[in-house]
Amino acid sequence: MTSQNDQPENSGGLPFGTSFIDLMALKRLNSPSTTPDAPEKVERLQSLARPYPPANGGMAFGGHVYAQSAYAASRPSTKGHDGLIHSTGRLDVPYVYTVRHIRDGGMYCTRAVDARQNGKICFSCLCSFKRAEGLQTFHHQPAPAQERFRSLLAGKEPEYHLPCPSLDADWWIEQVQRGDIAEPEFPGLDGSPQDSDVALSKQEIEARDNTGDFDNLYVCAHIMAIEVVNLTEADIPEAIDVIQRAFADDPYFKWVFNPAKFNKQRNYGSLEARCRWGIDNAIFQVARETPSPGTRDANDSPSRVLGVSCWLPPHPAAEPESWYSRAQSWLLSFRQFVNNMRHMGRGGLNTRRYWIWKDRQWEAQSQIWDDPRGYYFCNIVAVSPEAQGKGIGKKLFEAVTDRADEEGVKCYLESSKNVPNVEIYRRMGFEMAKAMECRDGEDVCMLYCMVRIPKSKR
Repeated sequence: MTSQNDQPENSGGLPFGTSFIDLMALKRLNSPSTTPDAPEKVERLQSLARPYPPANGGMAFGGHVYAQSAYAASRPSTKGHDGLIHSTGRLDVPYVYTVRHIRDGGMYCTRAVDARQNGKICFSCLCSFKRAEGLQTFHHQPAPAQERFRSLLAGKEPEYHLPCPSLDADWWIEQVQRGDIAEPEFPGLDGSPQDSDVALSKQEIEARDNTGDFDNLYVCAHIMAIEVVNLTEADIPEAIDVIQRAFADDPYFKWVFNPAKFNKQRNYGSLEARCRWGIDNAIFQVARETPSPGTRDANDSPSRVLGVSCWLPPHPAAEPESWYSRAQSWLLSFRQFVNNMRHMGRGGLNTRRYWIWKDRQWEAQSQIWDDPRGYYFCNIVAVSPEAQGKGIGKKLFEAVTDRADEEGVKCYLESSKNVPNVEIYRRMGFEMAKAMECRDGEDVCMLYCMVRIPKSKR
């Protein structure tokens, strides 16, 4: 006879996972005892969330059990993870994972995993885990994906790739594009940002990390832990480096600067003045990579800056500018003047084109900005080239657009790239308002003005 804890729960109403941690969550069940004929240790774990259904269908996504089996295998303790799906997964029955310890060696440990629903095996796999290698010239691990697939990725940044549909079929894609059906999102790989206006307490995070429950979640997907926080003076050097590298090939940047006279040091000083002004007068934020508990080192810096954003808060049209705001603008202008004097010029900035842009911008905003409450104005969003395509830009956007939704305020941006940026911004709720032409003789720079209507919170 088995105890109550040996029986998997099967209420027929599994909850939806709203985060990746929830989606991959497991609970431990009682495990069978070893015998002389079967001395291997066996552990049993049960899934807690409803699997993701592609295209809102009635079957579970095969990648769910594939990823969760690796997580189940890692909990008792990848170089290898070979799995076989025996039958389609159901959405109303939890997975029960049986993890058998095959070998615990000095370099490798191997686990055999069976995933069952209602006692029937629907997936099985072998997982091999390898100890981390020290510093040495010979490595067993394969080269990073960016190097192995360089020929396929060359010339195309990650953000230029369209998102993968939940069902790779023409009829499904066409209906999504027409708006007839909504594309379901895979839960969890997109997180909600912490409100950076509230002081962050590390105690709860450290307590959770010390439990070790989430140490091996990286085996389920390529996950990068990111936090979006307000810019500090210590962040400024890294933030400027991200901005300069991200905008090196920007069409507006190339149009407004003379490349033969461009002075990177002068540009650094200008951006530094802008950052210092933005700490107190704008929503200036950075996206930092948070190291996982297993990779932290006492000598390591807390994190590195991978993305930067600067938004100007809404200003009601009927309210005059405050004396404080005017004083801060004068201070910024004075710092820029000192920077120009130090570097004997504007570092290649074409002032004629700069003022052409300012005139066209004023005309466009006069036509578009019709909300008396004002707009959240996206002034800068930059992600370091090596971190692009990983959702960092989206997190920087959502840190402000979520606030705009709560306040019922519109957002505004100007993009210097039509493809792919306009489509990316559309997926975040922005719509085209005006194509702005900045012309200097035969040289033209196009900017695309977009507005986002706040979404109601249900």
